[in-house]
Amino acid sequence: MKRYRTAAVVLALVLGFGLGGAWAYSEHRMRVGLETYLENERQRSFAEMMAHVENVGTLLGKGLVSNSPRQNVALYAEIWGHANEAQANFSRLPVGQLPAERTAQFLVQVGDFANTLMRQSLRGVVLTGEQWNQLQRLQGQTNGLVQQLRTIRAQLNGRDVRLTPRGSWTRAVLRRPEASMLSAGVADGIVRANKELQGFPTLIYDGPFSSHIEKLPPKGLRPGRVSQEEARRIALEYVPVPAGTPYQAVVTGTKDGPIPAYAVTVSPTGGQGDTYSLDISQQGGQVILMIDPRRTGPDQLSLEQARQRAAEFLRRRGYPEMVSTYVYAAGGSAVVTFAAVQGGVILYPDQVKVKVARDRGDVTGVEATALLMSNRPRSFPTPKLTAAQARGLISPRVQAQSERLALIPLDTRAEVLTYEFKVRLGGNTYLVYLNAETGEEERILQLIESPNGALTM
Repeated sequence: MKRYRTAAVVLALVLGFGLGGAWAYSEHRMRVGLETYLENERQRSFAEMMAHVENVGTLLGKGLVSNSPRQNVALYAEIWGHANEAQANFSRLPVGQLPAERTAQFLVQVGDFANTLMRQSLRGVVLTGEQWNQLQRLQGQTNGLVQQLRTIRAQLNGRDVRLTPRGSWTRAVLRRPEASMLSAGVADGIVRANKELQGFPTLIYDGPFSSHIEKLPPKGLRPGRVSQEEARRIALEYVPVPAGTPYQAVVTGTKDGPIPAYAVTVSPTGGQGDTYSLDISQQGGQVILMIDPRRTGPDQLSLEQARQRAAEFLRRRGYPEMVSTYVYAAGGSAVVTFAAVQGGVILYPDQVKVKVARDRGDVTGVEATALLMSNRPRSFPTPKLTAAQARGLISPRVQAQSERLALIPLDTRAEVLTYEFKVRLGGNTYLVYLNAETGEEERILQLIESPNGALTM
């Protein structure tokens, strides 16, 4: 009898070790699979960032040669777009605690400066001597950044250099800060690029997005600081996954900037499903950014259907009253811009952008920095002009189609209450903003409408 008990114990131990080994192997395969997925996505983001930065350098060179305002409109619009895409891809890299803020700021400023020159060219105004010199300096800085990125790319082509260090997923689960860091060789390249850009003066210009605006304190954050555990819970409740779907959230680091944040990754516990990256504000616990980098399939939704999905997404997550202002198609997705509304007045400073995949109709991106920086209750002055009086101040050569009250930001950082008139002239559509107190024209934008959506210039 004793022999049988001994055999049973041995058998139980063998089975236990076997099952434990199988579980450990399964966990190991899952971690390796997640790290491989994360590495592939980061490699793609880096490659796309580098391509966009190279395009910026090439287009800046063309801008130095061109002397035609009409040609410059297209050039600066392209620079603006590539700079924004480069910055978006850079934000997806796990720079963690690395000093990389100057690189991110540089990409933002290049895009904003190009936007300012584009609007200037639309009025037929050529570059000033100082603006040409600034373009030349920007081209030199961009070319320097390209060289650093090429050095990093060469390292990535090596055998042992990765954007995601091996074992980083395990460190992330254990909440070790270094989990968000890049491999040593890549990190050195990012630090060198950031240091070189710090050697150049910060771009200063009188455009609508000057860098000093970024240093204003955020006005739309709730009081109180949230913990990492609360940030994980907020991220899990925010991502657009079906209720009951097993997902886990991991805080991978922190981020500095206008709004200090926790970087959180939300992924399926079983390895099947989309992985989301979120920035959660440390004050207030609000979502600043959410990205799902999955590739989209063939379009199934119209732009209007995508707009409705985006509006429903915001409504379900408790955002303030908002109205969609623009929507445009972007590579298998629709990007919908929303502005907050207070008392029937559209608050253009308080914006949120929502990206909707047109194959499944799920939300794959949210960017709410502007809303969190600006949103708060406003006290509006009583308009001294009626809508009819303001309409009488519009050029008699245009045909007004609609009107509404709108709060718009000025280059001076002040906000002004205006009447927004949508008008047409010669087949083109414009938005005319008249000061609701003085009747002065504060701004005129051209509304470019196409089958791919609408944007203002």
